[in-house]
Amino acid sequence: MKKYTNLIVLGILLAAAAIYLTARTVNLNDVLLGIGYFDKKISLINTGDVHGHLVYEEANGGYYTLDEVNVQMGLPLVKGIVNELRQENPDSLFIDSGDMFHGTNEANIDEAKGVVEAANLMGYDAMVLGNHDLDFGFDRAEAIRAELKYPILSANTWRDGKPAFDAYKIVTVGGKKIGIFGLTVPESLSNMNVSDPKGVQFEDPAKSAQKVIADLQTQRSMPLFFSRTWATIWTRS
Repeated sequence: MKKYTNLIVLGILLAAAAIYLTARTVNLNDVLLGIGYFDKKISLINTGDVHGHLVYEEANGGYYTLDEVNVQMGLPLVKGIVNELRQENPDSLFIDSGDMFHGTNEANIDEAKGVVEAANLMGYDAMVLGNHDLDFGFDRAEAIRAELKYPILSANTWRDGKPAFDAYKIVTVGGKKIGIFGLTVPESLSNMNVSDPKGVQFEDPAKSAQKVIADLQTQRSMPLFFSRTWATIWTRS
């Protein structure tokens, strides 16, 4: 009996190990796609808090503590990874969550001129306005918006009674219409290095989101919401 007990325990352990390895290596959604449960896979590629890092750097400092080891990948390395992901699935969206243009000595040269040029080579579909994207001042943020090949989105940022940035962008990926919209934290002007932000106001993000979602749904597009810290896709049949 003891021998059989040992075999049963061993069998259970092997089965558990097989289930664990399967769960770690097999994507259930890919399986469901393969059997026809889903009709399309759309990949979402997201960067955030680039903070002007144009080159690879293994360093401590800046906003980080000496107890942490943080590797800054740099935009060229990120670009290579993004290219590989898009090759795996051409039906992809590439979005940045903000805080792109400020944070390094390279970024300080001509108020992020080089970072803007590099960002234009990345192939972004859109980005949201982050609080640190205002560190060179609101006028410079608006100038950067005009220099970029992709939109800076912020549905709740207003200046002189008019929207300061595009609220959303509608794209078609994998035959699906997706409306991308962004929101910026209202505290951006009070706690960042923004000087003399005349006429600038931030609407309540929740109210702005409700307005944009209603607008996007009338255009039969799926809302894709981006803020400084998270991204969500809302779908509706």
